[in-house]
Amino acid sequence: MSDVEEDIDPNGSFAYDVAVCYEDDNDDEGKAEIQGVIDKLEQDDWGFLVYDSHRDGEGSVVKRLEKSVDDCRHAIVFLSQKLLEAIKRNVEAPSVTNMETFLCNILQSQDTRLKRKLIVVRLRMECPNVKIPAYLSSYRILNTGEKGFNRQLYKALSKLPGPQTITSMQIRKKVDRIGRSCTEGILAEVAKELEIPEGVLDNIKQEFGGHKRQLMEVLEVWRVHRGPEATLAVADDVIMKTTNTPQQVETTAPQSLGTLFPDVDETTDCIGNLDLAPKDSMDEKLKEEEKQLSSLPSVPTHAVNGGKKKTSRKDRGQPLSTDI
Repeated sequence: MSDVEEDIDPNGSFAYDVAVCYEDDNDDEGKAEIQGVIDKLEQDDWGFLVYDSHRDGEGSVVKRLEKSVDDCRHAIVFLSQKLLEAIKRNVEAPSVTNMETFLCNILQSQDTRLKRKLIVVRLRMECPNVKIPAYLSSYRILNTGEKGFNRQLYKALSKLPGPQTITSMQIRKKVDRIGRSCTEGILAEVAKELEIPEGVLDNIKQEFGGHKRQLMEVLEVWRVHRGPEATLAVADDVIMKTTNTPQQVETTAPQSLGTLFPDVDETTDCIGNLDLAPKDSMDEKLKEEEKQLSSLPSVPTHAVNGGKKKTSRKDRGQPLSTDI
């Protein structure tokens, strides 16, 4: 396997999404399990471009497999009973270079970049006489017969989060706002908009109880799988579209008049229909004021438009006449 610089962007472009690494001489049951996973990855709703060293490329299988690990975002190594036994033999007495040894070397590698991209999948068959090697303890080993395998595999085929990736806490807050109004229809629509495969959604429904909790896991799976593409803005758009509920901006904003007075027009932030007193009492008050005004003596028009009598210089200092 060639040395690859650590500064290669793990979220960058790769020739393949995932490489599958396995021994070609597994028994029929093992082959069927492996092919089932490959078929799943290549389904339209999963949409992965898969490199199978036994099917694709040129040259020896080992050379093709070596190249595929470098050219793929992720590499799945299938653990069969035979491979587990080979790992044990290789630890005790390293054998000649072959497929088994190559796969053993991949699993034992201390390359942090390789560990990040490696996904270990154990086939359903059990191996009672061979224990999982200690150096595999740092890997999360998936099992094809395990409940929730589709969800776990899809989640493992992930991108690293970016600076704008939505957080688990933000997801929880958004789902809490939806509350009990979350239905199976909303759950299905959100999963469809986020392009969650049907098999993954089925696993989520089996593993988690309640539509609210299931919706939270749908968003969490999407967040981990998509990495930098899973932003708060995208989540807001999808939730608003599927629930017809405007999403609140999570930044702290100045209080508007609408938070103090419910009758404020929120679009203009103006008090348009604000009633501070009952309508009947307002009418009575207006009538009383009109009655009081009508009882006042009338004022001559010239008293309003007139002014003070101008005084001459000699009149200054003398009492002013009140004649108008």
